[in-house]
Amino acid sequence: MNNKNIMEEKNQKIEKIQNIDKNYNLNMMKDLLISRAFPEYIKAIISKNERYEIVEQPEKLSIRADLILKDNISGQYKVCEIKTNTIYTQERINSIRDSINEYKMTLSNEYANIQGVFIFLGKLSLKNQQFLKKDGIEIWDREYIVSHFRKEIEEINNPDFNKVLKIIEFIPEKVLNEYDEKIKKLKKCEPGTEHWNEYQILVGEIIELLFCPQLEKPLQEIYDRSRINRRDYIMPNYCQEDFWQFMRQNYCADYIVIDAKNSARGVKKQDILQIANYLKKHRNRFICTHFC
Repeated sequence: MNNKNIMEEKNQKIEKIQNIDKNYNLNMMKDLLISRAFPEYIKAIISKNERYEIVEQPEKLSIRADLILKDNISGQYKVCEIKTNTIYTQERINSIRDSINEYKMTLSNEYANIQGVFIFLGKLSLKNQQFLKKDGIEIWDREYIVSHFRKEIEEINNPDFNKVLKIIEFIPEKVLNEYDEKIKKLKKCEPGTEHWNEYQILVGEIIELLFCPQLEKPLQEIYDRSRINRRDYIMPNYCQEDFWQFMRQNYCADYIVIDAKNSARGVKKQDILQIANYLKKHRNRFICTHFC
């Protein structure tokens, strides 16, 4: 690579970093607006659902919940905590549980049969789900909201929240055919060293189909500075929202390393240790293996 190409590549990286800084404030402002509008949006879709009735909170109470519902089928009341975050620490989950339990205790004199509900946009780990359910708290995550209020969501048809809830109205046939084609190729690819190159190329095509444009296109067979360790694929992570942004900001995952293993024996401990050698600061990784 000559000096001109090196400078062009460097300038492209600088431009991407500048674009990240430029978009940061805009993304923060949009996230703030969505965060403030989400409780009202939830109220709007629930109010269109015949099963639930929104209950006015008694003014005499010292604390106010985000939402109180009456289930017209069971007759049960539900006190709801509404959040827009998609990822939660254990400390934050503890705080949410305590808040809901405090609401329940405060409202118990008004409503004899009351249950706590946590409404949010993400997906909790199994551990945190069990933690909340132990206290009788229902979990209305993104999947629950979409599956139980799909009709109301489509009726309101808010483009911002459709995107946040990942509502897809139509997947082009061309895209579906491409998915099917990759699945067929993957099933036909035999495990073992004889088909290693075929499998590696296929993995590159699949990860690009799955993760782009959220991640940059995969770069194939990249060496580290010592030229000792060679990674099958690296995907630069410049994503400014959701999971990949969280991974970059909290785990320094500026680049995602993918190691394609077309092994007939499955992934062993030595394979894990090998990919550990690939990792440096600002690297995260996934292992792609062949299931047969």
